[in-house]
Amino acid sequence: MKKQTNAELQAATCDTPMPLASVQSAIDRLSGKWTLRVLFALWERPHRFGELRKAVPGVTKNMLTQTLRHLEREGLVHREVVAAVPPEVTYSLTAEGARLRPVFSAIIDWSADRHDSASRTTELSRPR
Repeated sequence: MKKQTNAELQAATCDTPMPLASVQSAIDRLSGKWTLRVLFALWERPHRFGELRKAVPGVTKNMLTQTLRHLEREGLVHREVVAAVPPEVTYSLTAEGARLRPVFSAIIDWSADRHDSASRTTELSRPR
């Protein structure tokens, strides 16, 4: 089987070419089980670590720490340490992180539409 080139893949998948490297970069930056959940929590407001653990049910302390460090390295989350005893650490979105809000709002809308559509299809196909 012949391996498709990037150009062939782009032409086959959409009308508007999108560099596959850009897609891969976005996936690399945003992948991870907890990444989007943490970003969603931070869109509401800045959180301290303990608040984030409560806002993201199921995440362990270690996974939250890893996720926050990853998001910091990616420039999507800002970590602010306030000199106090004990030190207070607050996490918030950077301007770059906030730029993702309309993208994920669109994904949420799409998902809700698909869910509503699937629910209607299931109801119509049920035997009466």
